[in-house]
Amino acid sequence: MAAKILDRVSEIFQTPRPKVPGWTYDLLERLVCHTPTLLVILESKVCVQLVNLLANEHPRVNRSARNTLPYIAQMLDDTPAIASKVLDHVLALLKSSSPEIRRWACSQVGELARHESTLPTMLESKACVGLVSLLCDTHSDVVQSALYVLTDIAQKLEGAEAIVKAKVLDNVPESTESSCLEVREQTCILIGMLVHHKSILLTVLESKAFVRLLSLLHDEHPEVVWSATRALSQIAEKLEGAQAIEKAKVLDNVSELIESLCLSAPHRACTLIEAVVHHGSILLPVLESKAFAQLLSLLHNEDLEIVQRATKALFQIAEKLEGAQALVESKVLDDISGLLESSCWGVQYWACTLIEELVYHESILPAVLESKVSVRLFPLLHDKCSEVVQSATRALSQIAEKLEGAQAIVKAQVLDNVSELIESSCSSVRFWACILIDALVHHESILPAVLESKTCAQLVAFLLWEATTSTNPYLALCVLREISEWPVGAAALIDMPVKFGGFEELCQSSDYVIQRAARSVLDDLARARSKQQIL
Repeated sequence: MAAKILDRVSEIFQTPRPKVPGWTYDLLERLVCHTPTLLVILESKVCVQLVNLLANEHPRVNRSARNTLPYIAQMLDDTPAIASKVLDHVLALLKSSSPEIRRWACSQVGELARHESTLPTMLESKACVGLVSLLCDTHSDVVQSALYVLTDIAQKLEGAEAIVKAKVLDNVPESTESSCLEVREQTCILIGMLVHHKSILLTVLESKAFVRLLSLLHDEHPEVVWSATRALSQIAEKLEGAQAIEKAKVLDNVSELIESLCLSAPHRACTLIEAVVHHGSILLPVLESKAFAQLLSLLHNEDLEIVQRATKALFQIAEKLEGAQALVESKVLDDISGLLESSCWGVQYWACTLIEELVYHESILPAVLESKVSVRLFPLLHDKCSEVVQSATRALSQIAEKLEGAQAIVKAQVLDNVSELIESSCSSVRFWACILIDALVHHESILPAVLESKTCAQLVAFLLWEATTSTNPYLALCVLREISEWPVGAAALIDMPVKFGGFEELCQSSDYVIQRAARSVLDDLARARSKQQIL
């Protein structure tokens, strides 16, 4: 019965008149809601005719087709079990002579691929082969649709493997040469998705697709360059990828990106450098390249977002001692000093983080202390942005790890600012204040200065409060332990008008580390009292 009705509908669709009776669309909408008739519709000419009507010049016909086809698509989307049965019919439409039908079929294959239950069936079929063949289609919107679907499929390893097996990498060069910028852009995104899987990366690096990707760094459209650089950044995440990029002289192209007038180009160049230098073995070629010098020049860029990205890339370089030394030799500390006074909190944040990374290397600390950088850090402890205060405190904590750094901090009267830090409403700022204090009192020669500071009583009260009321008392306990370990520290603690009663409860904690730290503080105080009584 349904087949006869559909034959009649098909005849109506074939009439030359623009107006198709509205009941035909209403009928189809009802028929597709039932599994048996949905299968019949997909096997009939009606589905193909509906897709053809999408290109009809008459608005009423076009609109009606657009309104009806989603019902079919929705049924396939909501009922994966049905979708797997009609897969062959959908795949057959990929070979249609109509570009509209091919594009619609692509989108339906994409819907099928999104379901865990139908993906295996789809991968076992020739779906990937059919999609890959459309990369050579003469209609760019069809190619673009196929690329979208292939990118979705490539998210899963089994999907990426099926796509590579379907010879997608042989067709990529043609896509990268398309006159349509969206096709070139989406091709880059597809490559980026494929290389997320390490087992696929080597295949990509050995293909023409990698070479063509490099050529897109010179594309006239910023969107394409952006996507190509992003794909290369994803390739560079793996050591083999970074090595291939360095071998292909991509750093020369990065230099061009940094000099580009397009705002997004330097941004992506920074991201690529950051990904490449993550691998220590690639750092030296980067430091010797023109791109490194140009990266430093971006610290003076008018666009603060680019300055922020450049600083983040320099942070990655500073992780290795050779990188930190190269930065100091390049007078980067003068640039950082200026960045700390930026109006952009993100720039200030990354400048502080870069300082923290530099002073992690003991041999770099003297240069930092001799520069204006450390002095410029201190005012940031009063910044209205908690992220900036946190990053500045973190950098000072790293400086305080070394005795000469701690001495410089005390000399600059940073301890007078501690009260502001421990009273912060931001838990991260209070956390890093504890870290800073812990780093300072770790040095016996610095402890007297801490104990004699005007904020000492307030500081100890804060530590006791954190230790006895916080859900994570360990850090405050560690600081008190650092103080009580020194005889002068323990003596000062027992003379203060504060109570350690809550420590008895901490000694019963189920956490052995907390229990031991609390017990150690009480033992130190008991020894100090005994000495006082003897004296």
